[in-house]
Amino acid sequence: MWRTIVHIVIMGCGRVGSTLAHILEDRDNSIAIIDRNPEAFRRLRSSFKGERVTGIGFDRTVLIPTVATVRWTADQMLRKLLPEGTEPLWRDPTGKIVLAEVAFSPAWIGEHVKAVEATSMTRIVFIDRLGQAFVPEQGTVLQEGDVIHVVARESDLDRIAAAFGSRGGEH
Repeated sequence: MWRTIVHIVIMGCGRVGSTLAHILEDRDNSIAIIDRNPEAFRRLRSSFKGERVTGIGFDRTVLIPTVATVRWTADQMLRKLLPEGTEPLWRDPTGKIVLAEVAFSPAWIGEHVKAVEATSMTRIVFIDRLGQAFVPEQGTVLQEGDVIHVVARESDLDRIAAAFGSRGGEH
C-alpha cells in the first residue's frame, strides 16, 4: 500500500502548531512552519527536519507556494456560504469527478436508498445520520435529517440535485 506525501505549511509555532508539525512529520510529510517570532521555533524538537520560516504567514514574500488550488479553496468557501447546495466536498485532480453533498426532498423519506439511486441514476457513497457516517446497505432507508453524499461527474450534479429534489411526478 502506498501513501501520498504532501507538503504542509503551518502558520504559527505555538503549542498547537509545533505539536501538529511533529505529528505530521512523523507521518512522513514535508512540513514548513511560519512564525513571526524566531524564538517560537524552540518548541520544535531538535530532530525536526522541516523548514522554519520567520515572518508573517500571509505576507507574499514569506509564504511558501500554496498547496490548495484556487478552485478547491473556492469550493470550500461556497460550501460554507451555501450549505444546502451541491458544491463539491472533494474534487479529483482533473476537476471532473466530485464528492458532493446533495439535499433531498422530504418525499424520499422512508424510501430505500437503492430506489433513490435507480431514479437519480447515481450512487450514494455514504450517508451522515446524526453525525455518524456510514455506507448504505441493501436495506437502508432514508430518514429525516440524513445527509446524502454522492460521487459523480461534476457535469451531472444539476441533474442529480433535480432528481433528489423531487420524487416521481412531484416538482
